[in-house]
Amino acid sequence: DFLVESVPGFRQLVAVDRNFDIFTRLWCIAELVQASLSAIPQTVCLLSDEVLDMDNADLSIYIKLANLKATECCATRPEDKAAIM
Repeated sequence: DFLVESVPGFRQLVAVDRNFDIFTRLWCIAELVQASLSAIPQTVCLLSDEVLDMDNADLSIYIKLANLKATECCATRPEDKAAIM
């Protein structure tokens, strides 16, 4: 809250990797949620939004994103996952 109030234009920039793996990392998800709860504006940057096109024949990324579950996300350390969940 302090940064949002004291730094004009403060925001979270989310640089999404080619395979959207950022959304499978529990710490990344936790940081996105916390920023949202703290009313920090977020900007998402994609390498390309082509994989999200309605006409794209490869639905693997869409399916991956549609089926995300926090309980199935990864963390390097099991204790991190336990603390976040």
